[in-house]
Amino acid sequence: KDTHLPPPKRLRPTAVTAPPQTPASNTANLGKFIARDAELFQQLGFEKLVELRRGRGDLTDFTKITHKAKRLLQHLKTRGAPVPLATPPWSAERCKEAIERGPHHSAYEHQDFLQTEIASMIEAAQWLLLPADLALQLPNLRVSPMGVIPQPSRRPRTIVDYTWAGINAETLDWHPKEAMQFGRALQRMLQDIVQADPRFGPVYLMKVDIADGFYRVAVNVHDIPKLGVAFPVQPGEQPLVALPLTLPMGWQSSPPYFCVPTETITDVANTRVLRHRNPGPHHLDTVADAQSETIAAAPLDPIASGHSPTKVAVKLPTQRDPMIGDGTHHHRKLGKFDVFIDNFIGLAQGNRERLQRLQRILFHTIDDVFRPLDADDVPGRQEPISIKKLKQGDGAWDTRKLILGWMIDTVTMTLELPERRRIRLRELLDTLPPTLHRISVKRWQQILGELRSMVPAIPGARGLFS
Repeated sequence: KDTHLPPPKRLRPTAVTAPPQTPASNTANLGKFIARDAELFQQLGFEKLVELRRGRGDLTDFTKITHKAKRLLQHLKTRGAPVPLATPPWSAERCKEAIERGPHHSAYEHQDFLQTEIASMIEAAQWLLLPADLALQLPNLRVSPMGVIPQPSRRPRTIVDYTWAGINAETLDWHPKEAMQFGRALQRMLQDIVQADPRFGPVYLMKVDIADGFYRVAVNVHDIPKLGVAFPVQPGEQPLVALPLTLPMGWQSSPPYFCVPTETITDVANTRVLRHRNPGPHHLDTVADAQSETIAAAPLDPIASGHSPTKVAVKLPTQRDPMIGDGTHHHRKLGKFDVFIDNFIGLAQGNRERLQRLQRILFHTIDDVFRPLDADDVPGRQEPISIKKLKQGDGAWDTRKLILGWMIDTVTMTLELPERRRIRLRELLDTLPPTLHRISVKRWQQILGELRSMVPAIPGARGLFS
C-alpha cells in the first residue's frame, strides 16, 4: 500500500524538483557504462553480456548448509528466478509506445538521483542500461514505467510500477509460496517474549539487515527483458531502457523468491542454536559489538532500567491471552531467530557470552548463503550484512529495540508506537472528515491497511478493520 504509484503521464513536467545532492562520480560514469555495455551487447550478444556483468553472483555454493530448500537455492544461483507470464510477447509497436510514454513523472522529479542510483547499481552488477534501439532487439521485451518514492528522513526509493504495465497481473504464481512466513513475525516475536521464563532474566533483542535486499538474487537471463524499464532522459536525448539483472522492486514475485534464502538462513540458524553450535569469531564482531557496551546485565526493575512506559505505550498481552498462549512459560532460556523479508530478528536470554554466540551463529549462517565480500568483487558490491545498520546499533543486543516499526521494551513489557507512526496515524484520520459519506474502494483499502498495522497500539481495536 505504501509503494503504490499513480499512472505515468505522457507529458514531462516543465519544472524539475531538485533532489538531494549525490556523489558526482557515478553520474559521470553513467555514460561510460552505457557505451561500454552497448558495445559488448553488439559484440557478444545479450546472454554473454549478462554473464560477464554478473560475475560470481551473491549466492554461495551452499556446501555448509543442510536444508530442504537447498535444491531451490542452487537453482536460483545457476538459473535465476523465472518470470513466467500468461500472455504472449509484446509487439515491437507496443514496446516502442511504452518507451515513448516513458517513466512515471516522479522519475523526472528525481532524475539526478536516479542517474546516480542506476550508475551505482550498474557498478554493483544489479542492472543494465541500454539504448532503446538495442533493447528493442531483445525477444520478450516489455517496458514498464520507473518511479521514485520519497521517504521521510531517508534517501528516496527506486521502484518499478509493474502493475501499470500489467506485468504483475500476468505473472503466473510459480513462486514458492511456503517461503513467505513473515506475515506473522510480530505476533510470533511477542509470543516468545511473553512466554519467556523470567527466571532466566530479561529478553534481549537484536536485528540484522541484508544490504541491497532483492538485488542479491538473480533473474533468469532469458526473462530479464520481460521486466524492462523506461529510464528518464532529457528531451532530445536517446531513449534508454533499464534491464534488471536481479530481482527488482515492484515485481510481485520478488518477495517470495528473495525469502527463499532469508527463510533458509533463519531455519538453519535456529537449528544450530538448538545443537549448541559454538562458531568462531566473525569479521563483523567488532562492528556489531561497538554499540553493545550498555547491555551488561540489564536490571529487572522497570524504573531502575530507565525505560518507564510512556502514556502512549501499550502493555503486552498477558500469558493467558488466547492469541498469545496457554499461560505457561517455556522452561529453558529463550534463544531463536525470526525474519521479516530482509530483517533478521534475534531474541535471547542469558549472559554476554551466550548472546555473542547466538550473534555469531546468525552472522556465519548468513555467510553460508550470501557470499561475503572479498578482494575480487566488483567495486560496487557491498557486504551482505548491512554495515550501516550495524554501526547504528541494530546488531547490538538490548532490552529496548525498534523492531518492525514498534518500540518494544522487554523489561517494562510494553509496546510503543514511534512518534513518526503516531503522526502518520493522525494525518490518516484527518483525511477522513466527519462529513465524508463516500470513498473509493482503493483508498479505503489503503486506509484499512494502515489501521490494521497499528491495531496493537489502539486499545480495543482487536477484531476491528476486518
